[in-house]
Amino acid sequence: MKHGIVKARDLAEAFPGSASSRSQLIRRLVDRNLLARLPESPRSYRLRLDTGPMALAVIAQLEELGFIPAIMREAI
Repeated sequence: MKHGIVKARDLAEAFPGSASSRSQLIRRLVDRNLLARLPESPRSYRLRLDTGPMALAVIAQLEELGFIPAIMREAI
């Protein structure tokens, strides 16, 4: 993994099974806006936190851990 970019084979441990089943799981994550394909490399993916359903959970966890500055906490 380089700079948050993964390829399907990098996800083999997280998604065991055949390459075909892994590809189907990745497609579902892309469809749910959890992963985004990179335009320059269609088989490379990046975690999506801008509009995906995980965004609020990640922000809440970062806030709980003290990683969100006070000025931003007031805006949330």
